[in-house]
Amino acid sequence: AVCGSLGAVGASLLPAYEELLAGCPPARRPDLALGLALVALYRQAGWGEEAVAQAQRAREILPASAYLGRLLATCYRETRRFDDELALRKALVAQHPDDPRLGVELARCYLRRGDWEAALATCRQVVERAPQNLEARLLLATLECRRGDYAQAVRNARAATGDHPNSAEAWRLLVSGLVATGDLKAAAAALRRQAASGAYLVPPALERAITALAERKWNEALDQCQRGLAGPEPRPILHYLAGLACEGAGRLDEALRHYMDAQWRWRGQLAAHVAVARVATRQGRHGVAAGAWRAAVAQAPHRSDLRLELARALVRAGRPDEALEALHGLKPADAQARLAVAAERARALVAAGRAKEALDLAERVLDEDPAHRGALATALEAARRLGATARALALLEKAHGQVPKAPGGGDLGLLLLLSGRPRRAFNQVRTEAQEKKPPTVQVRLARIAAAAALAAGELEQAAELA
Repeated sequence: AVCGSLGAVGASLLPAYEELLAGCPPARRPDLALGLALVALYRQAGWGEEAVAQAQRAREILPASAYLGRLLATCYRETRRFDDELALRKALVAQHPDDPRLGVELARCYLRRGDWEAALATCRQVVERAPQNLEARLLLATLECRRGDYAQAVRNARAATGDHPNSAEAWRLLVSGLVATGDLKAAAAALRRQAASGAYLVPPALERAITALAERKWNEALDQCQRGLAGPEPRPILHYLAGLACEGAGRLDEALRHYMDAQWRWRGQLAAHVAVARVATRQGRHGVAAGAWRAAVAQAPHRSDLRLELARALVRAGRPDEALEALHGLKPADAQARLAVAAERARALVAAGRAKEALDLAERVLDEDPAHRGALATALEAARRLGATARALALLEKAHGQVPKAPGGGDLGLLLLLSGRPRRAFNQVRTEAQEKKPPTVQVRLARIAAAAALAAGELEQAAELA
């Protein structure tokens, strides 16, 4: 009777109530029925604590009931007793490991608390146990998109479209993941497969825009994006696709504007932040790029490569102290990634005016990789600021002695010349000049060679080079 008075909400509860009453000892059925009715009434009236008390009493009657546990957890959430909710949901998953609904609800509980990693791990466990559960697959793919793990997101979204071909959300996530990875041809193919199923799940403008992008028809793609955004179903991904079209056409100002729109409207997509940073860097707008990288780091703090890019942008923007702060405590597991972080830290130290610390750190990187271009450039700049010609020369000689294609450009020859070894300087520069170099580098090499020849008393060679 009470369920009937609650309209559609009550009608949705009737099957669960009937199942509970069937499993309840006959003597306790009136108590359970009354408790459930009071929970519903108190929740509807906004009396949260009274609803919690009645849900707790009802659960004492059937402590093994997953439904009553979920009901009590919901009451905890509605009364902002978040720790109690989390503890109960974890207990329910342990008690009913084969019920995917409980795992998904635990994952969403973690999300409300901002614990993205725990939510991701929980979703993965649910998918392992119930691979065909649509809600778990979609939530897992959504979280992976947020982290920038697009390959995994595509794999899970594709599995969801296979098991549930009429799920619009599954197709949306699949297309989003493929677009974010830059695989536009695969995205277009996925849309054709979806269209062949006969279900109308994706607006035509979106399909045509992606197809045009895959064919590098930038103006047509932009036109379709604008049509889609002005139509009845303005999908947020269209802002990102418009950015791709403008970037492909070389219209970087427009591309940046569209990508910035995508940052706000295509929510939860790491690719939008990366696109803003990429275009802003090409334009020399390093402060804008730093802001985009910072947003990306906030969204995927586990990604050391994003923090490294943030530090690079901050150094370019003239904010080396912030770059050092961004790199603080960053210790990637991969050895090459650790060297990259150390080299970038050294570059930030130089920019911050701490040349001696920078040189010491860059030298440690070069001990492991004598031809690390970033560390070598930083070491040379730090040594120049310190006037440490001998140290710079030793580093360059070591690099050229151990690595066949060590960085050139005349630095070694110039340092040899400054160190009073003009003949070696001349020979080194002439050797480098035989390799294919940009015109500006060739001019620099010729000038150093001429100076070295002059210092060695080779006046005719100096005159020829001049």
